[in-house]
Amino acid sequence: ITHLSGYVLTPTGEVEIRFQLKDPMDFVTKLQDNNVSSKELQGFVMHRFVKKEVYFNIILPLPGEYCVEIYGKKENQKGAYPHLCDYFLHYDGSEKRSRAVSEFPKVPYGRYGYTKGSRSLGVRPKRYPDPLLHAQGELLITFTLENNLDIIGELYLQDVAKRKAIPVEKCLMAEVDESTGNFIIHLPKVGVYRFAAYSRAWTSNGKYKNVFNYLIYNELAKEGIYGFPTMYQGWGQGCRLLEPRCMSIPSDTNVFFGIVIPEATQVAAIDGTGGWIYLEQNKSVEGRVWQGMVATGSVKTDVRVAACGDYHGEQYIEVLRFSVIDSSAFQEESRITSDMFNLDGHKQIIDSMRQKEADLKAKELEILEQDFEQYSQLYREFEELEIERKQTIEEVKQSNLDIQSVGNISEALSVESKLRRQEQYLKMKETQKIELALTLSLISHNSSELEATIKIFEEFNTRDTDGDYFNALNAILYQKLKDDLRSAINVREVSVLHNSIESIDKSPVAKTFEEYDSDVPIARRVLFSLQRVQRLRHMMASLNEHAIDDITVPDAPTEYYTYTRRVLIAVFLLLGRGGSENDLQQWDTIRVLLQSIGGRSIRRQCVSLDPFYLDVDVAKRAQELLHDTEDYQLTHPIAVLYVWAMGMASEAIDKHEDHKQAKIFADQRKKISNKFTH
Repeated sequence: ITHLSGYVLTPTGEVEIRFQLKDPMDFVTKLQDNNVSSKELQGFVMHRFVKKEVYFNIILPLPGEYCVEIYGKKENQKGAYPHLCDYFLHYDGSEKRSRAVSEFPKVPYGRYGYTKGSRSLGVRPKRYPDPLLHAQGELLITFTLENNLDIIGELYLQDVAKRKAIPVEKCLMAEVDESTGNFIIHLPKVGVYRFAAYSRAWTSNGKYKNVFNYLIYNELAKEGIYGFPTMYQGWGQGCRLLEPRCMSIPSDTNVFFGIVIPEATQVAAIDGTGGWIYLEQNKSVEGRVWQGMVATGSVKTDVRVAACGDYHGEQYIEVLRFSVIDSSAFQEESRITSDMFNLDGHKQIIDSMRQKEADLKAKELEILEQDFEQYSQLYREFEELEIERKQTIEEVKQSNLDIQSVGNISEALSVESKLRRQEQYLKMKETQKIELALTLSLISHNSSELEATIKIFEEFNTRDTDGDYFNALNAILYQKLKDDLRSAINVREVSVLHNSIESIDKSPVAKTFEEYDSDVPIARRVLFSLQRVQRLRHMMASLNEHAIDDITVPDAPTEYYTYTRRVLIAVFLLLGRGGSENDLQQWDTIRVLLQSIGGRSIRRQCVSLDPFYLDVDVAKRAQELLHDTEDYQLTHPIAVLYVWAMGMASEAIDKHEDHKQAKIFADQRKKISNKFTH
């Protein structure tokens, strides 16, 4: 396809030669130089398969003259490799290299892309058919699997000094189901990586076969906490880590865990002191997420996740392990999360939280209806009691008159005795009235009425025979905590809301009411969203303003303009800049807008944007534009803008849904509460 002549002049020392294939082939190559042995040059040539083509990539380490020899035969054909062709390569060094000289990470026969094993087992790349990738700190690589396969991966970084590939640990997360294998990869250093995928039948105990090899040029370091937790044997097919998606978590705080382990019957997190926190399974969302808040404990300990279930018996086995680091060093808000590749995971967590809220709201309305029935019955008793009390008061008055009119002592004593019995009966009725009034106030969920009744109860020094007085005091305390929580939700500050939730978590009073109260789960979801917005803002703040200015790359491929335009239109729509969408259809218009606003101003506006005030129709249109770019490998600044725009749009849509659901629930609750008033 390229280089029909046998002579190749390269000013940069890099050569790519392409051939069309009629049938699957196996190749071997040899790079020759008069001054260096072919063994020394073996790592500077490789080949890769893309659909029905083969690409030969050669890096010439020093200026000079080289020869590359290509040998090949049909796949699975026995015997020696016939000599197919040679190319004479001349590297004159007239242009600067685009990257430092590095050998290719070693693979069998120098072959990248699919292997014989991929076709025999039924493994096909879904996201990137070309095994040569350029990354900006992270990647999502997806395979389509046939015949119920298991798939694992290994990541290597080429060490230029040692001239060999070094394994990279805790930077790879596998998520495998029956038909798909996803690998989320974090690349901690700039350099050349090899990602190797291995597969076997899920029920097999045999060796894994190498099915695909990727060559990755990473141009952005992703250091620090950006890796993944250690995974153990129990982490298998169908398992997914939704949160936290990092290998280290901050000390002395609560972290939300969301994990899918399909065959597990119990899942627990074990902190550094050996304390067990059992996660709750939310069966209402697809995948049945095990979730809950986990106390992380002290620095230099580990939080382990263990599970038991059908696939490994009743005994708990460890599946994940997170290291705990100092919270001040963690800098949660500064990390660029894997939201780019985990939008579905984020949505699953939000949907799971919403479902729990909906269940609690339904239970709250059900209890409110039941309380109204009880309230109606007790209120009728209260009215009857009030009639009896008034009759007794009239009888006491009459008895006082009778005492004054009697003519002898015996009649006076008899009337006085009757008066005392009536007064005792009246006191009993007064006590019953106060106790019943307290019960009614407790059932009515009316704080001001409850406080007034408690005051009367205390003034009469009435005994708490049924525990309602104690429950009423707890209800008032809990209501004050909830009032603070609602204020914190309205303030929408991470630290304020976190402290308010923590106050409720630490209060023993809250445990009495949490079974049918949706306010705390709502607050947790709002906090989760605020933390995500905070991360998105810091992600944008860390983006170099000049990277935005340089988005208009000269001579870029057509796809670059198409997908870049969609991302930028979405960004400008969210920022309210550039007029309507129709005004932004031309690339020249976008280029002028970029230049007139400038990278610094765009970054500042993105950081300051509050999704709470975004128009939901604008957010939905931005999301539609961004969905069309999901399968394209975006360059770094565009990828960051994509993550920010998709995150802000989804948060705005979530807020709109919140308002709609809150209004529906408020109307339902008001309808029932009005019955109490009537």
